[in-house]
Formats: sequence, C-alpha cells, structure tokens
Amino acid sequence: MAKGKRLTKVESLERKIAELNEKINTKKTVIKQLEEEKAQKEKELKEAKLEDITTLLEEKGMTVEQLKTLIESQEVISEEVTE
Repeated sequence: MAKGKRLTKVESLERKIAELNEKINTKKTVIKQLEEEKAQKEKELKEAKLEDITTLLEEKGMTVEQLKTLIESQEVISEEVTE
C-alpha cells in the first residue's frame, strides 16, 4: 500500500490554520445567530412589559399622561429624600 506524499512543516501549518479559520467562521455564525435570537427575546420582553403596563392602566382607568405625571412626581419625592 503506497503512502501519500508527506506534508512539509509549512504545508502542515497552513492546513492547520485553514482548519482553525473554518472553525472560527463556524463559531462566528453561531454567535451571530445567538445574538439575533437574544435581540428578538429582548424585543418580546419589552413588548410583554408594555402589555402589562397597558393592562394595569386600563384596570385602574388611568391615561398615559396620568402615569407620566405620577412617575414624575415620584422622582421629585425621591430626589428630595436623598438630599
């Protein structure tokens, strides 16, 4: 059985670098997909929180302006307490 041509050290290292580059590119693709999935879940979380706030506003019969006023007045009180 004949053996194949033995690779030189340079050829061996070049081949190994090419394999590593391929692995790196694969990992980058996976990371990109995970980042996209994370962004989608963050968007869904934000929408769910807004839905909760909207439901609460409806239950309390409040408007967005009333909520803003309430929050702003709480910020003033918090600032006064910390001073």
